[in-house]
Amino acid sequence: MTTYRQFVSAEMKNRGSGVCPKEHMKVIAKKWRDGKAGQGVDQGTQTENTDQLTLDVPLFIRLLEYAKEDAKTDMDLHKLTENALNLKKGLLTMDDYDKIIDVSSSGAGMNEGEGIIPAKDKIYLLLSQEAYEPKNNRKATITASGETFKYDKRLSDLRTAIYHSPTRLIIAHRGTVPTDEEDLSADLFIAKDDFANSPRARHALEKANKAIKKYKKLTVSNTGHSLGGSTAQYVGSQMTLDNAKVVSFNAGSSPYNLKKSIFKWLRCKVLSRSDECKRQRMQTLYTTIADPIAFWQLPLSTVIKAEKWNPHSMENYIPEEEEVQPPAPRRRRRRAT
Repeated sequence: MTTYRQFVSAEMKNRGSGVCPKEHMKVIAKKWRDGKAGQGVDQGTQTENTDQLTLDVPLFIRLLEYAKEDAKTDMDLHKLTENALNLKKGLLTMDDYDKIIDVSSSGAGMNEGEGIIPAKDKIYLLLSQEAYEPKNNRKATITASGETFKYDKRLSDLRTAIYHSPTRLIIAHRGTVPTDEEDLSADLFIAKDDFANSPRARHALEKANKAIKKYKKLTVSNTGHSLGGSTAQYVGSQMTLDNAKVVSFNAGSSPYNLKKSIFKWLRCKVLSRSDECKRQRMQTLYTTIADPIAFWQLPLSTVIKAEKWNPHSMENYIPEEEEVQPPAPRRRRRRAT
């Protein structure tokens, strides 16, 4: 008996193209619903044999993000659906995400291919790195996944790098610089699980509010590494739900966080529709499993295997082929005689 998936594939082949425009998809869907699949399937049999998927809410939201930001053609979405159906499971969860997206072939990686984090989050990694640069040395523009972000030098400062595209505002918070006494003081507030009362937290929130006031029509995200990741999480928690997106890398945490993280994870398994859990689903907390600084938020984290000697380093998120290579020696030109 022909399934909907088989029917769509056959229709796409008949049209002589691997890409199926949206208007064609509407025609195909209507043709299927009307029971004209060419297999003599009546409406009752059709309903009985229609492919079905059951997703939990976090996976559903993540797949919507993929469809909006990463899928290049309708074929990517058909491939996603086929991968999900091939799992043949009752309830699909975030544990199945990598298998459904098939990172090695879908372009969801950092380099439009295989990567450590999805392509949609590469911009956050780049900006978190850029935040460590002195204010006057940061790049004027940074491009990732086809989207270009411009640096607002006037609004940025030593600890905050503010970048914007035509639709998005990303506030990148700098991590700890060992020679900066204020950074070390902020780290102590994190260790005591009292970061919200630190001068660093207040300063970051003030800076974020100024940026939001200036770029009123843009959606807001916060990002950062280490202390910067903790700062991003705090600022994101103070934003409205529409602007609560956070992507952090090995954010600093306290042993006091572990119990809170476990209870929050359990609560959101049961009360998934609460505002707290909606806000939590808008946060992607990347953590390398061997990092003692970020270890205490593991229950809420997306765990990455540490490949470098320093598990806290951002280099763990960069594939080897993308690491900066030393420039080749320049050849001297011979002068004509």
